[in-house]
Amino acid sequence: MNRLSTEKLIDRLYDAAIDSDCWQDTLTSLAGSLGAECLVFGYGRPGAAEKPNIFTCGWDHSYLKAGGFIEEDIWDPSVNPGVAAGCYMPIAKSFDRRELIPDNVFATSEFIHCTVVMNDCLNHRLMAPYRSQDVLSGGFFAKKGGRDFIDSEVRAIDAMLPHLGRAMRLRTELDRQRVVSHGLGQVLERLGKAVFVLDADAALLFANKFAEQILATENGFRLQFGRIKFPKRLEQAIKIQVNGSKENACPCDVSIGAKAQGRQWRARVYPATGFADLPGTATAAVVVVIEEQQPPPMLPDAEALCDLFGLTKAEAAIARLVPTGGTKRQIAEALFLSENTVKSHLMSIRSKVGARSVVELTHILARL
Repeated sequence: MNRLSTEKLIDRLYDAAIDSDCWQDTLTSLAGSLGAECLVFGYGRPGAAEKPNIFTCGWDHSYLKAGGFIEEDIWDPSVNPGVAAGCYMPIAKSFDRRELIPDNVFATSEFIHCTVVMNDCLNHRLMAPYRSQDVLSGGFFAKKGGRDFIDSEVRAIDAMLPHLGRAMRLRTELDRQRVVSHGLGQVLERLGKAVFVLDADAALLFANKFAEQILATENGFRLQFGRIKFPKRLEQAIKIQVNGSKENACPCDVSIGAKAQGRQWRARVYPATGFADLPGTATAAVVVVIEEQQPPPMLPDAEALCDLFGLTKAEAAIARLVPTGGTKRQIAEALFLSENTVKSHLMSIRSKVGARSVVELTHILARL
């Protein structure tokens, strides 16, 4: 393998770590460049319930199924002696399997028989180029017919392992970030609130679907050349958070009017701390969360309550405040009554209205 092809192969490894679509082809090229006729490689959490990522070339999967095994068994150290060896072998070099897997284990393991012997890969070389606290990547190279690698091929394999390890580290971290980003995005989509993540110049780094709807409906928010144009009061609050100290900074609340249909919005501006590890948000300065302020519920008429349910005037005065969601204490304070008086009247009101709970009473009165 000449120097030029080695450099190209290294470049392909790092490119493939970022673009997962070409990872399989890259590993196939790697095996061919290193003189291997068979490659089995994977990464994941050994023994975990989740399915590992397995890539192979020149290796027959059918023997695995014929032996009663599933693909997840490849990454189970209690089943596969190769993974058990990879959990502690040094990552700087490859190893002849005869150095790490005892002959008696090799001869009696049904899994090895189905995956290695049946594939004619007797004298394979094991490698584990990347191992973190919970993730292992590794596998083996092999030639067919029990042939060994010559010394120059072993040196070429070991020279490539550090690059394979770095590519795997990059790939693993990107996978983790994609999972975190996807999970966070799913949560934000279900919030029912608009969420904007902005940099110090109000350039948009992230917007959930609700935020995109606000931008598309001319509610006083506009996206121009990648930057958000907010209502003036909100822009001032964002500038305060951007220019202020991130340490001990507190979110600020802003009530703003929207142009369309006289709607009102409540915005909360947070300093963007702790975003450095999320993809695309390393320059985040502020997070803006916006929700529409619902108009206060219309209170039922006291006389109507007396007519409908036979309430007394005192009970009707309390009943009309129930849809506001106020507590017994808040209702008592509003009407200058004791909390026990309100409690007693509510029991009578529920009985006359036919509500089994305060929640049910609230729903009934809110519809009037």
